[in-house]
Amino acid sequence: MITDFVRHWEEGYDIVYGLRASRPEFFLLVWVRKVFYRLTRLIADWEFVLDMAEFSLVTDRVRQEVLRNRSTFPFVRSDFGYVGFRRRGIPYRREPRAFGKTHYSLVRMTQFAVGGMLTASTFPLRFVFYLALPLIFIDVVGVLGSIFSHPLPQDALLNTNLVFLVGAVATIAIYVSRIYRDSASRPIFIVDHQNSILPDRAADQGSAS
Repeated sequence: MITDFVRHWEEGYDIVYGLRASRPEFFLLVWVRKVFYRLTRLIADWEFVLDMAEFSLVTDRVRQEVLRNRSTFPFVRSDFGYVGFRRRGIPYRREPRAFGKTHYSLVRMTQFAVGGMLTASTFPLRFVFYLALPLIFIDVVGVLGSIFSHPLPQDALLNTNLVFLVGAVATIAIYVSRIYRDSASRPIFIVDHQNSILPDRAADQGSAS
């Protein structure tokens, strides 16, 4: 497919990527993946590229814009959607693994899903606010009912508030954790230029100055 990638790049596309038409996995797992990516696209804060494989060809200006993102969890489908530029997806069928076994367990898939959603969307935080509005209204009704001798079931009301608080604190905590990691400003990657063909741009800038 590399020749097809290069051909579309020569046509003027800045991002040419593999578009997974099918993959040799258990049908339920394939369905869960599709639901996750479409749900993420629905709640994403910006454009999100569906069914995109990480196998892609990008121009240098796309690469530079993507690298400006200092998130500790780069999410390619979200990052390419955010930077924009002309994109072209090439459908392909993912073939079964020829050798070895994958170490990408269900736990790691779940971690990836949560991390990707945190990168692409702030909707879970806003959802806490959306849930709070009707709950506040119910609490006010409960207080007024107690004053005028028409109280709501207090146990049910208290349990509802506790469930909401636990969920809200958990949601906020995971975003605060991401904020802390991002604010630490550790490099997303480190290039060993002695054993790499990549140019040492920092050294070039230093010698030029």
